[in-house]
Parts: sequence; C-alpha cells; structure tokens
Amino acid sequence: TDDQHTSKNELLDRIVMTLGGRAAEEIIIQDITAGASQDIKQVSKNELGIDNVEFMISTNKNQDLASLSKVASGGEISRVMLALKTIFALVDRVQTVVFDEIDTGISGITSNAVANSMIELAGLSQIICITHQPIICAKANNFIWITKTHSEDTNIKIEILDDNKRLEALAQL
Repeated sequence: TDDQHTSKNELLDRIVMTLGGRAAEEIIIQDITAGASQDIKQVSKNELGIDNVEFMISTNKNQDLASLSKVASGGEISRVMLALKTIFALVDRVQTVVFDEIDTGISGITSNAVANSMIELAGLSQIICITHQPIICAKANNFIWITKTHSEDTNIKIEILDDNKRLEALAQL
C-alpha cells in the first residue's frame, strides 16, 4: 500500500542518514512476499510470535546484500540500531532510549551523523547515551562523568558536570 511504501522510504532515509550517507545507493529494503516462498522459512508459532526476520545490508558500493549479523561491523550494527530505535520511538512514543557505546568503530563525519540523529530523537524521547566520542558528548544537554578505579575493590564515581568541568572532560576524551 501507499502507507507501507512511505514507511519503507522513511526507514531507508533514516538508515542512510544514520550511516552518514555511506553506500546509500546500495542499501535496499526488500519485501518477502507470499510469491517468494523459496525464501520463506517455516516457523512454528511460539510465545515470541511467528515472525522470522533477517536484516540484509550492503555496507559498501558494488557489494551484494548479506545478513547484517554476518557482514556488518559493530559500529554499523550500532548505527542501524539507532535508525531502527528512532523509528520505533516515533511510532511507539518510547519515553527513554538507552544507547551503550553506539560510537564503537566510528569517528569524524559518522560520529557527527550519529550525534545529529540522537539530537533529533531527543526531541521525542529522553536519551541516555554511554559514549567515548567527544563529538557526541559535546551535543548533549547534560553530561555525567563516570570513572572506575580498581584497588582491593572496584569503585565507581559518578559526577554531574558543570560547564567548566564539561570542557575539561571533553578535552580529556
């Protein structure tokens, strides 16, 4: 239907933006329809439902689609999850979204694209993001610095930073 087509295009646009525009022309969302029965695996209904979904992605130009779980780096998987969580937050109105080290394996332009996507999502939901990227940290409204020390015991210190300490922390990153 037209609504499904629009949703697919929105999802595609979101993934391309979150991936920083890389390989945009190679990202394809494919339908599995009743007519493509050779591609459909029979699944028994259980407490989790009946769906069996596999995300296919091409992360580089001229590369065939392959299973996301087999070909994507940790950073690519994180960014696809950011795109999907953003879409789910739009639909489900989730109050809080947590990202734990979504910056794995990224830097520069891609870090900036991820930060901008999180800013957009923050207009809808509270974002809690654990990150080591100064680009991402610099765009946050609130900054909590967490340090861990090891002696006989492991000690964790949590500090809400003011503007001056925030600049020091960003420089340290």
